[in-house]
Amino acid sequence: MKQKPMKNRVLFAMLRLGADIVLIPSTLILAYGLKFKLNWFFMTFFHRDWGLLYPHAQIEPYIQATGIVLVIWVISFYFSGLYSLSSDVFPAADEFVKVLRGVGFATLQILGISFLFKVLPSSRFVIIYSFLIGVLLIYLSRLFIMWLELRAYKRGRWVWNTIVIGADDHGQNVTEKILLSPGSRYRYYGTLSDAPPSQLSYHLQESFKFLGTVSDIERVLNEQAIHVVFLTKTNFPRREIREILQLCLDRGITVKVASDYIPSQYLGKPELFHGIPIISIGFTPDQPLYFFLKRVGDILISLVLGIVFSPLWLLVALWIRLVSSDGPVLYKQTRVGLNAKEFELFKFRSMVPDSESETGPVMVDTKNETRCIKGGKFLRRWSLDEWPQLINVLKGDMSLVGPRPERPYFVEKFSKDLPFFKMRLDVLPGLTGWAQVNGRSVLTSRPDQKLKYDIYYIQNRCLSLDLKILVLTFFVVLRREESY
Repeated sequence: MKQKPMKNRVLFAMLRLGADIVLIPSTLILAYGLKFKLNWFFMTFFHRDWGLLYPHAQIEPYIQATGIVLVIWVISFYFSGLYSLSSDVFPAADEFVKVLRGVGFATLQILGISFLFKVLPSSRFVIIYSFLIGVLLIYLSRLFIMWLELRAYKRGRWVWNTIVIGADDHGQNVTEKILLSPGSRYRYYGTLSDAPPSQLSYHLQESFKFLGTVSDIERVLNEQAIHVVFLTKTNFPRREIREILQLCLDRGITVKVASDYIPSQYLGKPELFHGIPIISIGFTPDQPLYFFLKRVGDILISLVLGIVFSPLWLLVALWIRLVSSDGPVLYKQTRVGLNAKEFELFKFRSMVPDSESETGPVMVDTKNETRCIKGGKFLRRWSLDEWPQLINVLKGDMSLVGPRPERPYFVEKFSKDLPFFKMRLDVLPGLTGWAQVNGRSVLTSRPDQKLKYDIYYIQNRCLSLDLKILVLTFFVVLRREESY
């Protein structure tokens, strides 16, 4: 059974945002009071005639300005990284730096805007006081939320159960970083190595766990819900490393390679783990904003395209009914999607009914296809047969961009022949993809080459790459590059 890493930080990001929505307006009001109503405060609560009182300074303009101030501060906080916990060794210190940067940047923006527009009344001291109060309140709130988050991680919630392969100095260095940075959410489970190390680093004296030799990895993965494997050992035979990668990826486990061997034909995503260069191969989690925006874009674009091109859909349907009345207009075919879940893919039928009744599942011959109905090759050449898959996109079976879904027969076949093929099942399949704009139909009969493009997309997917693929798809179809 494939084990999926847990997506986490939406909860704590929303908690941070909720605290900001309360504290940012409070900061502005407190700054107003510190400047204009200090005497009233001391007289009311301490019966002391201290501080100045400005009766003419009304609070209403400041209350009216809280909306724009809130928006500016939240945007500044977002770009300062204040909605995620630092994964470094001293997260409290990092949080203070981020708060100082975020509040400072927001204050400078408010000052600059106030010179051009009357966002706030003319007192600059209120803005300065809001900076000081804001740093204090926001930092205290971040410390409390950080405490809640780290406490949850220490109790094993929303963490990545992690093992390390390799117990030499390099492996122990990686293990130390895992133990000393709970904000990274790697929960150290133990280490596999040729033998227990003779010496341990200081921070591993009480925490190091020897699970067995590398040959025990399958047993460990079967016994525990492991999400991440750090591969640090450097003197592996390449065949053995390949077997480990395949074993992990078949289970949906991310492999972080921190050794001198990287499978160049399937390069993962490079990153730094506390100064240690690693390559992540496998599932890339924790992109809630990307997934949300991608889904919203899928729905909106599919609806617009469906409405705009509905007359063309009708013409295609009428043509198919006219030239091949003994079969359905819409053709349904079982495909394999996210997490190996099967779904029914919709297409306009471009071939004769029961075209595979004698041969069984076969790859399409792009040059010598004889099973098409009249006009079927035209439909395939211009990808008109693919348009009904917008229904699959709206249903959530597919996305506009992703690896093209394969049939169960070919998934089983390719999984045996091609290393890492099952990585394609970690993401939603797409109507178009990186492979389709880098070879289109010619790659259908070359699944090994197609896989390289698909894995590149999986490891590097982002909104800008999705948009690039959509734009390139338009020109690829328009030029009929490598079309059926």
